[in-house]
Amino acid sequence: MLPTLRSYEDSRRAFRWRVPAAFNAAADGPDRQCMGGADPDRTALIAALADGSEAHVSYASLKRLSDLLASAFAALMVEPGARVATLLPHGLELSLSALAALKAGGVIAAMDPAWTPGDLRAAMAAAQPRVVVADRASLTAARRAATACDPAPAILCVASPIEEVADFWSVLYAAPPAPVRVSTAADDPAFMVFSQGRTGRPKAILHAHRAALGHLPGLEMVFEDAPKAGDLLWCAAPPSHPMGLIVGLFGPWLMGMPVIAAAPPETAAEAEDRFALFARHGVRLALLTPKAIEGLALFPEPRSHYSFSLRAAACIGGRPPKDADRWCREALGLPLGRVYGEAETGPIAATHPHWFADDSEAAIGRAIPGAVIDVVDADGRPVPMNAVGHLAVRQDHPGLCLGHEGSAPAVARWARRKYVGAWFLTDDIVTLDEDGNLRFVAKADDVLPYDEAGFLPDDVERVIASHRMVAAAAALAMTGKSGEPEVVVAVAAKPGLPKGDDAALALLAADVLNHAEKSLAAYAMPKRLVFVEEIPRTDEGRVHRAALRAVLQK
Repeated sequence: MLPTLRSYEDSRRAFRWRVPAAFNAAADGPDRQCMGGADPDRTALIAALADGSEAHVSYASLKRLSDLLASAFAALMVEPGARVATLLPHGLELSLSALAALKAGGVIAAMDPAWTPGDLRAAMAAAQPRVVVADRASLTAARRAATACDPAPAILCVASPIEEVADFWSVLYAAPPAPVRVSTAADDPAFMVFSQGRTGRPKAILHAHRAALGHLPGLEMVFEDAPKAGDLLWCAAPPSHPMGLIVGLFGPWLMGMPVIAAAPPETAAEAEDRFALFARHGVRLALLTPKAIEGLALFPEPRSHYSFSLRAAACIGGRPPKDADRWCREALGLPLGRVYGEAETGPIAATHPHWFADDSEAAIGRAIPGAVIDVVDADGRPVPMNAVGHLAVRQDHPGLCLGHEGSAPAVARWARRKYVGAWFLTDDIVTLDEDGNLRFVAKADDVLPYDEAGFLPDDVERVIASHRMVAAAAALAMTGKSGEPEVVVAVAAKPGLPKGDDAALALLAADVLNHAEKSLAAYAMPKRLVFVEEIPRTDEGRVHRAALRAVLQK
């Protein structure tokens, strides 16, 4: 969608959105690669199968199989607006379920079996799916969470282990061969995504078919005019990530670009396997999460062991880990790009290393062509250049969500906070300089209580974590005994502290507070320190304040 021009400024001026009134992200996306003039036998997806082998799935095969599954879904009462939930990793079954749900006029809602039972049940209650597709590992979690649905959904299991649960592939191949084609408008609902639940339950957010188009310029910008000949994309964001499906599957397929499915590594052995995967298949583009960067970094000097040909890498979904830019240049031989966006907005800012560079730790890029953004106060008024404010995107952006699903009072509260004048306010506090560079300051929910404006936790956490015995620290506001909010800091101690030794913990707490008092203003001094085993974090690497709050309230 981006014009091929020499500069960022030229691209911004020349860009025009072309969103048709009638659009289906499945039928007008990967299926288009099977039309006249295209090569339907090109590989669309490389994915591991249950027996350990790898499948190279063509666009023609995706179309044929998803047509069958759409027919099966229609027989299971998936109709316009109905939801299909998945608890699956990236792979063939997930891809087919997403395409088939949209072809039947429905909505795909990808969930994570690793969510807590309460979060998963809440997600099911919000989605109220007609069909749930799970694999063996997530079947029990799916069945328990589905009890929140009325009526009960049909459950399909990949390689079903029990007789009373239908087998995914058996249902697909038994479907009537007549393809199901439901006409949809670009504004019709297609994707239900879930926030990371950093400050509470994951929010259910509904996106339209047009989101697949609205998310495209971000990919094209950060990957420098993708697609190019030979491009193959690995997206480390799982399907349940707010951008895992739309950016990780539908975006590349709309561009006719193949993707490879593989989970982000968590061990050094898995990291080595991913680099071997890059070399074996010729992966050219890597869309990384902060967690994936940390995982890949477990395998040192990958270029001395494997010959891979990445041409671009970018971080999506949060601030990259410390030293991520240096690691990317040394380990991958590339600068690390940025793609910024929230669950509600999709990508609205990114970098383009050949146009401009800003690899500071807080950098999140510049506005993507087609995205009108600004930094404003809570009332939607622009703040001065370089001043701190809310990042806002104009409400006519096609990547913007349709709304938040939930109870009427909760949705109304959310809408009052988010829609201000012509703007949609994100939850990120940022600055904007004269060149258009955006820099992240904090999440709005991180602001700690003091006076009218409050203050940010960064200095508190940095000072506490600088103590010789502290591995990590996270500050948050808790309700004190008086009923007033107070600053509490959770502390993960370095190894060496005797477990269960309350006297030693009390001495350490006093020493940490004495250390902090030398640097922090009086208003920023925490009222309490609470020692925890570890600081819980989201997949994006941010402090999971809801999970931390639950730990501290026990």
